[in-house]
Amino acid sequence: MKQTAVSPAVEKESRTIRSATEVLTGTSKKGGLALIFSPTQGMLARMIQLQRQRLYFATETLVIHLNTHENTNAGENEGRIDHLTKELRWKPDFAQRIVQNALQKDMY
Repeated sequence: MKQTAVSPAVEKESRTIRSATEVLTGTSKKGGLALIFSPTQGMLARMIQLQRQRLYFATETLVIHLNTHENTNAGENEGRIDHLTKELRWKPDFAQRIVQNALQKDMY
């Protein structure tokens, strides 16, 4: 089979695309694991960070919501799970988790 000459620029671009593909698919020994497990910028670290932010912001939202209705006639019902699911559009399990988090941190 006859090989054709490839310009250095095309060869470099081909190596770059191949390297990027290896990193994204995890077949590169160096890049694939770093992309997933890097302690500050890896996918796993990012998922944990987003989960913590979601919990933090939801807890803050709950506290603000309760403070808004404090000392009002509706204040008694504002902390109930069924009310939170309707008003804040949270799933019951998530609302329960946020209430528990606020209670643990003495925010509520």
